[in-house]
Amino acid sequence: MMVTFRPAKSEDFEQLPALYSRVLQKKVSATEIQWRFRQNPFLNGKIWNYAAVDEQGILIAHSAYIPMQYGFNGKIYIGALSAGSMVQKEYGGLFAKLYTELEKDITAQKVDFLFAFPNPQSFPFFVKLFGFKQKYFTYLSVNLDNLKFLPGNEEKIDCNAIHNSFNRNFLDWRIKSHPVFTYEQNTDYICKPFGEDELDIVALIPESLKNKKEKGGFSLNSDESFNQIKRKKKYKMAHIYSTDQSFTSELKKRGFQEQPVPNKLTVKILNPELAGKPFFLQMADSDVF
Repeated sequence: MMVTFRPAKSEDFEQLPALYSRVLQKKVSATEIQWRFRQNPFLNGKIWNYAAVDEQGILIAHSAYIPMQYGFNGKIYIGALSAGSMVQKEYGGLFAKLYTELEKDITAQKVDFLFAFPNPQSFPFFVKLFGFKQKYFTYLSVNLDNLKFLPGNEEKIDCNAIHNSFNRNFLDWRIKSHPVFTYEQNTDYICKPFGEDELDIVALIPESLKNKKEKGGFSLNSDESFNQIKRKKKYKMAHIYSTDQSFTSELKKRGFQEQPVPNKLTVKILNPELAGKPFFLQMADSDVF
């Protein structure tokens, strides 16, 4: 059977909900597809999706990237998160070809680095075939009744870390316009409540960005954020992920405990300016993308 690989077309986006259902047994609406893959302000009018279709034009595989804006040493860079990768079971051998075509297309669009949180099945592809490097990543949880506060002891994160820029247009799309989740957002944090009494801490806002001093270093006063969350008295458990070992250490001092997580963080640097630099990544909660 002949299979065609191509940048996604309108008819492919229309078929994506059915592919999510067949491959991942996940219900994703057409509205969410449009939001996720067509409305991101950093798409710049381009398609960041690749599709594989059979002879009848049926979508049998898909992969994409979500572009985001990051800061480093006062400069702005574009990173892209791998998302929406799925292949219909009987065509499982297509993924490597599909992804290779996608990456060739994406890297022509001024991207500084790529990153992904592959599951155990996809991880070998990203590292051995696609040239990604594994980076530090962990997931932590705390019962808010057991949360400890260390006033005046801000987490000092390396000011040379690559970090989210918290672009306003991106936040309007990513947080305010999300068609499924309702987020809580203020000047200190962004959270995503779920279940009856749990929340994901999606992002802690750096002090330098709150003070509008992009070059003023990078530190987090998370105690104030955690205190605000605890005072609400409607949440029992809080969860957060970390891509920085010093940040993980600070979280553990406050009562957070690491949890098993099957996914790994992998990164591929495309811009030599960022080679060897540490990452402090936020706002990439995997159930969204």
